[in-house]
Amino acid sequence: MKTVDIRLPKSQKTLLKELIGKEFKKFRCDKFHFRPAVYQIIGLFVGDNQYALKNEIQPIDYYGSEEDVAVLSFDQVDEQEISSHVIGGKQVDTPINQQINNIRLVEDTHIMSLGEEDAYRFSYTKAIIFDLKDRQIVLEKDIWFSEDILIYRGLNAESKIAAPEAELEESDVCQFRAERRFESLL
Repeated sequence: MKTVDIRLPKSQKTLLKELIGKEFKKFRCDKFHFRPAVYQIIGLFVGDNQYALKNEIQPIDYYGSEEDVAVLSFDQVDEQEISSHVIGGKQVDTPINQQINNIRLVEDTHIMSLGEEDAYRFSYTKAIIFDLKDRQIVLEKDIWFSEDILIYRGLNAESKIAAPEAELEESDVCQFRAERRFESLL
């Protein structure tokens, strides 16, 4: 079976884990236009540091052929690295000013089967959930070819994350199924 795993690597999960217990001051991203989505980058200001969550295209083996697949990454950056990736884009700050109680990752796996045999497994980080005192901030990766990041805020914001089955491929030859796993970084 062919396995492709583009989930956040351990080093980036460790960096995220270090944010627990710190003050989430604000996030910076492009203005919303048609939906709560931004292109390629969100800046997070936590404690005394700045971080960038990016969703950028990379050539990846996607069900047996090389395709441009958007991949999430999370790194500490200098503030000037947090800028719009849209020509003429204007970024805005959204204040949060709350302590991060926990961070949870949503990791999806899509499995392609030929008859009774699993032939391909594709795993990726679907969303990052920041649990705060009285709300959640959810940063969700859009569908595999999109570089958009969706942003949800509220009491039960994680309920807005797309079901893993919603993004399954379709075929007359093979079958596809999805699995979802939540990983607490606490």
